Amino acid sequence: MQQYSGSYRLACAENKAAVIKAWFNNAVTDKDVELMMHPDNQLMTNYCFSADGVKGSMTISMKPEFNFDFDAKFGVENTFKQPFECKTMITVKGNVLNDVTTYKDGSVLTSVNTFTSQGMSCVVNGAAGYIGNMFFERCDVDMCGLWLMESHENMDKVMMEDGNLSAAVVADMMDGVALRITESNGWYTMTDYIGDSSKTIRFKMGEEFEIEDAALGLKGSEIITMAGPGKTMMVYKDKTGKNSVWEGTVTDDHMTFNVTKPLNTQTGSITYRRVPDILGSWRIVTMDNAEAIMKACGIPDEQAAPMLAERPTACMEYLGKGRFKYSSTSAFFPDPIVWKDGEEFSFNAGGHSFTEVRKMTKTGEVVCIKMGGKNVIAKSKVGKNFMTMEETVEGEPGIKATMIFARV
Repeated sequence: MQQYSGSYRLACAENKAAVIKAWFNNAVTDKDVELMMHPDNQLMTNYCFSADGVKGSMTISMKPEFNFDFDAKFGVENTFKQPFECKTMITVKGNVLNDVTTYKDGSVLTSVNTFTSQGMSCVVNGAAGYIGNMFFERCDVDMCGLWLMESHENMDKVMMEDGNLSAAVVADMMDGVALRITESNGWYTMTDYIGDSSKTIRFKMGEEFEIEDAALGLKGSEIITMAGPGKTMMVYKDKTGKNSVWEGTVTDDHMTFNVTKPLNTQTGSITYRRVPDILGSWRIVTMDNAEAIMKACGIPDEQAAPMLAERPTACMEYLGKGRFKYSSTSAFFPDPIVWKDGEEFSFNAGGHSFTEVRKMTKTGEVVCIKMGGKNVIAKSKVGKNFMTMEETVEGEPGIKATMIFARV
């Protein structure tokens, strides 16, 4: 269940008032229920799962006196105080959490909570049967994505001491540090880009795995857990028995790791900024009005026609030290192009000269391309499975092209 640790916001419900009353064993006033039913009221739940239980909280924005924290073990009877004076038995099977709650007067409420990557549905039943159903959307910040180092504090000293490395070697390794995290079916893949090299680990939350990194001098075992919404904890033990602890915090914009227990004596921290995960292969699925952009930039019809007929696949790689590499199956772009975020670069393709600058935002890119005496402005938005791009020509507001790419 650890993959479902996070924050959940009530999005919609069937028989919402009846469920709220049942939660409080019909001991709340109509005025309280009216406040909790108000469209401006936010009902949030937070879960932090471990192997044997769950810790968390519920917050009700317009009735904060009803906010509460909980700490429950699976398979044993747990006692809760106000505002829910009750005993509860929680069991888990797969991604389903069953909660049987017994109140002081003997009445019983059963909740079946089904968790997915999108959220959690809660079906509530009482002694007379079905009461209602609530759906909570998952709203915690996703740690998955591409991250570029923004700053660090003392991490060079940490690497020098822990890896027995020289200052020159560490300085080279710290140039353009990046991190990419992806997740599939509970398995996380984490790639660290350090200097010109990269290393990848694959793990499940809460499950120990072996780690060996000759460049950093690491050889031992590690476990990564969700310590709470937006919180991770990485515990490493080397072959000699020494331990280190790194605590991670992720927000919409940044991810920070703090060395709270050093392997030797040095502690430090590293902060990454979120950028769109453009890495991997992308295929053009559809495009609209691209011919107008080509014509405005002086590409002749006989060259534009085969380009428009293509549905090429582009590949984006991170080479380290701030360098990205673009390659494509398009006949128009036979040679790879290497670029850095925010830095101007030039190249030739199809007999034409291009000068370009690309700037990554949190969700996409803003690109300016000079070609044929015209400035083409491209803005992209990158999702998990698709990327959209809109192109315009400076000074010609009537020209606009749209392209959609699919991750392959």
